[in-house]
Amino acid sequence: MFKFQSSFIFIFSLLISILFSGCCTCVDKYIAEQESINEEISSQIDNNQNSIEIISISAGGNHTMVLMNDNSLWGFGMQKNGELGATGISSMKPQPLHYDVKAVSSAVQRTFFIKQDNSLWGTGANDYSQIGVPDKLNYYEPVKIMDDVVKVSGGTFHTLILKNNGECWGVGSNVWGQLGLSDNIQILDEPQLLLKNVIDIEAGDMHSLIIKKDGSLWGTGKNANGQLGIGSGTPEDIFNFSKIAEGVNLIAAGYGYSLYVTYDSKLWATGNWQQLMGSELNPFFTPQIILEDVSYITAGSHHSLIIRTDCSLWVCGVNKNGEFGDGTYIDRIAPDQIHIENVKMVSATGSFSAFLKEDGTLWMSGYNHSGQLGDGTNIDRNYPVQVIFQTLEEQE
Repeated sequence: MFKFQSSFIFIFSLLISILFSGCCTCVDKYIAEQESINEEISSQIDNNQNSIEIISISAGGNHTMVLMNDNSLWGFGMQKNGELGATGISSMKPQPLHYDVKAVSSAVQRTFFIKQDNSLWGTGANDYSQIGVPDKLNYYEPVKIMDDVVKVSGGTFHTLILKNNGECWGVGSNVWGQLGLSDNIQILDEPQLLLKNVIDIEAGDMHSLIIKKDGSLWGTGKNANGQLGIGSGTPEDIFNFSKIAEGVNLIAAGYGYSLYVTYDSKLWATGNWQQLMGSELNPFFTPQIILEDVSYITAGSHHSLIIRTDCSLWVCGVNKNGEFGDGTYIDRIAPDQIHIENVKMVSATGSFSAFLKEDGTLWMSGYNHSGQLGDGTNIDRNYPVQVIFQTLEEQE
């Protein structure tokens, strides 16, 4: 009996061993196959992520918009007035919001973007019809404005639009002459043709700059600080476009000042360009050279960011909230180099800054109470923090 039991146990154990061994082999094979599939999926995800790159950044009053090379438009920060153009969404982290987009321009409390078919869309504050719709109601989702548009630029209460044919159109407030219309016109409810033969536009706080095809620079609007650069003793408000300079290829406009770069890469400034509030520094009423070898400029309300031809980054103005990202709160009364390396594009706005590096990463600093720095907090930063782009599923 014992021998039989022993033999039975031996045979049974052998069968179990063979069966279990076969199962292990199957399991191992299955796991190996799944690992291979997962690796392939991960590789595809990595490749897809690597193929999506930032092509432009636009900082608004309290929000930021980022355009990717797959034509998706991402946003973060305030949505109180409809700035992000997505009902119910206000995020301190980037979210994909709109698609089929080829250009974007953020402004105070609103956003504009141009689709692939060159149609212009706007969203956000519209109390002065600055979105381009006459009802003066805020828009929390994008509304179409017009067709055949190549660029748009928004001031505080007015908007300039550049069409494919070189026409400059305007809409919104003309209280200070920022649309170059008669002082009898306070608000333009719908877009209207302002000028022809225009190649670039820039809306400042309450003034406007345009470059014509011949390279001449023209301006209109508020001139209390000399931001139009047409000399002292001139009226505080100019209600028609007046010539400022020739041979201009880059322009930027802030709060009470203007910057432009001429063909020889010299940077000129006019108005209260130092932007030190409460200081005894006198504004420029005629343009002055403040830096040479300049290739890129952007103007915030009270600070400016400059990239020179050697790719170095320079700043000027107010640094109260850490706008310069240099780890300090020290203002600059003249252009000063800061050492944030390998920056290829910058965007300045009210009180924060965006820096796009050569490796495709986006970094931001400054005022962050609405989450406009995109780091998931509402803490101000005086040093750059990297913005991480994840899908909604990845954020969860």
